[in-house]
Order: sequence, then C-alpha cells, then structure tokens
Amino acid sequence: MKEKSLLIIGAGAAGLMAAKQLSLYFNVTILEADNRLGGRIHSINKQDGVIEAGAEFVHGNLPITMQLLHDAPIQFIKTTGKNYRKKNGVLNIDMEREEGWEEMLQKMKVVTTDVTLEVFLQNHYADEKYAALKKQVIAYAEGFDLADCTRASVCSFYKEWSAEDGESYRIPSGYKALVDYVAQQAIADECKILLNKTVERINWNQDNVTAYTTDKEVFRANKILITTSLNLLFQNERKSFLQFDPPINAYAKAAKNIGLGAVIKVVLKFNKTFWKPDAQFFFSDEKFFPTWWTQLPNTVPILTGWMGGPTAAILAEEDNDSLLQTALASLASIFDITEDKLKADIEFGEIFNWQSNTFSLGGYSYDMANSAEAKATLSTPLFNTIFFAGEALYHGNHPGTVEAALASGQQVATLIKG
Repeated sequence: MKEKSLLIIGAGAAGLMAAKQLSLYFNVTILEADNRLGGRIHSINKQDGVIEAGAEFVHGNLPITMQLLHDAPIQFIKTTGKNYRKKNGVLNIDMEREEGWEEMLQKMKVVTTDVTLEVFLQNHYADEKYAALKKQVIAYAEGFDLADCTRASVCSFYKEWSAEDGESYRIPSGYKALVDYVAQQAIADECKILLNKTVERINWNQDNVTAYTTDKEVFRANKILITTSLNLLFQNERKSFLQFDPPINAYAKAAKNIGLGAVIKVVLKFNKTFWKPDAQFFFSDEKFFPTWWTQLPNTVPILTGWMGGPTAAILAEEDNDSLLQTALASLASIFDITEDKLKADIEFGEIFNWQSNTFSLGGYSYDMANSAEAKATLSTPLFNTIFFAGEALYHGNHPGTVEAALASGQQVATLIKG
C-alpha cells in the first residue's frame, strides 16, 4: 500500500531515474513541460537512422548507464576511427595531447585552495613556451566541458580529466531508447507521466506540496522533486521561473554558483562522403565550430559540428540560417572546399541551439570554484519535503553526462525513500 505521494518536475534522465526507483513505494506523478521525454536527450529519427540533438556519446564504461543498457537490453557499439587536426594549413592525424599535459594534471592534483582555470594557468603556464599547451587546455575546457575558464574550477577539471578512460560508445537506436526504458520501468509500477505541464508556482509546508501549472491544473503531494535546469528555476535576481511560497532564497542563491555552459550543434548530411573514411573527429583552430565528427562505425555521410562554451554564447541569439552559414565557413576552411560546393552537396541540415530551447536555456553544467558548497545546499532537502536533482548536482568523475543525471536521480531516490 503506497501511503505517500511524490511529484517530480521534469522527465529528463534524473527525474525518470528517480521515478524508476521510487514508484514502488510512492504514488509518483511526473510533470513535464515539454511534449516529449528526455530533457537534453533528444533522438530524432531520420531515414538513415537516428541523429542526436543533445547527448550523443557514452563517455566511458559508466556503471549506471551500462547497467541500464544491459538490463533493457539496448545495443551499444564502440566508436571507431582516428582523430585529425587542421594545423598550419594541413589536415593530419591528431596526436591529441600537447607535451606537458600529464605534468599539468599533477600540478592540478596538488591544488589545495580551489581557483579558476584561468588563474591556475596564469600561475603556472604564463611563459610563452607553454602557449600550445595553454591553448589546448582552454579549447578542451570550453569545447568539451562548455566551461568559462574565468569561472570554472581547476579542481573539478582535475577530477574529471584524470578519470578519463578513452573509451566511448554510441547507441544506434538513440539515447531515447534508454529514456524510454527507464520510463517504462516507472510506469510498470504505476507512475503517471504527464506532458505539456508547466509548473509555475509551488506552495509548500512540511509533507504537503501543491503545484500549480500554467494551464490552471493543480497537483498535490507529500513531497516534490525538482529536476529541471537550474537556469530555468532561477533565471535572474528579480524573478524565478518557478515561484515558491514560502520562498527558498538560499537555494536560489546557491544555484547561481553552478555554471551552465552554452552549446550549439549542427548536423549535416551530404550526398556523399568527402572526408577520410577512417576519420572520427576533426579539430581545428576555427573560432566557431572548431570540432566536427562522423558517425563511425556507421559510414552514413553525416558530419556533426560542435561549438561550446563562451564562443557558443556569443552566437546564441543568431538565427538558424546565420548559424548554418557560420558552420559551413568552418567546414570549408577545414576541408579546403568552397562553401558553395558544400551547400550543393547537402541533403539536410539541422541546427540545435540549446540556448534557445525554452526548457533548458543551455547545455550542461560545469563546476565553479565555489560550486561544492552550492551543491551541498541544493542536495539538502527542505524539511524532507522539497528535493532537487539533476546532472548539475552530481559529485562524481563524469560531470555533464547522462550518467551524471542518472546518478543524481538514483542518489536522491535513496534520500527520499529514507
């Protein structure tokens, strides 16, 4: 007999994972503002297979993700191919790390008082002889982690970068297959999932929550778990996306100490492959869209362009036509092909600007120098009634990933269950 009820705001990986863990013990209802499940996971079916608007790779042998893939079961395949870099006008196999990378990690390891990556590099790598290493570190932090180096934590980078195992995988049926599996597990235990339900106000006291949606529906429960983007919850100093009565000002303040990175993806299908057949990634020194990748081991002629961090934020207000033009200029430079030739050979193009997405307002999170305290605050429930979860509150070695969201959902479920 389920005596207590739980509302979950958000049907992304964290919310669904929590529901999977808790629906056997609580009457769980998930309210999702979008018209689909998944949050920043968004797999789109195309004639030649699935393209990923959001999360795409499984970065390493991640325990929760891998367990779910095996349990479902859902096929996953190891990525293949070589990395290439355009440097001094020539596209060659990329040797990856600049000399000194491992030594830099050792310097990061012994940092006792956390500082920003910018300060760390100024302290240890100001000399011109480190210019190439410094350039690569900044590009990696901005491109892979979506981080602003003037704000991002050097200790968090050490924790993440030192734990990388080099393996990565794809899910041919799309990450959505994993989302659907977790959702089905929750539904099997009588969880209700309602789409197109935007919660705008929450009234609460201990063990008693009332949520009001923009379409004037009212939902009541004993507890509430909020898994939406922190950027959505607390957009600015004057007004929150979600109004809490009574207010939870300490939580709003804490949320501002966790970074949210910008990211723009471009997916282009061509009528034929014009790149090296063994290539997985292409890197360049282009300011915008410096990173591209293929679909290997699938040989379909699709290239995905990626731009993250402050440079993506610069173009966040651009329309899709302008973003496509910018992406093609990068691609033309990397491959020494005219933009007109590229345009003539495109079968379809998709732009995914996550800053313009109403339900995320950005990509994924990164730690700032004072994020540990902020996470501790947001991970502490209010009177055992209001709980938070999501990849932004993850404490492990794989931040900014689906694994991080799943782990946060699993952890908060243990807390709620008691």
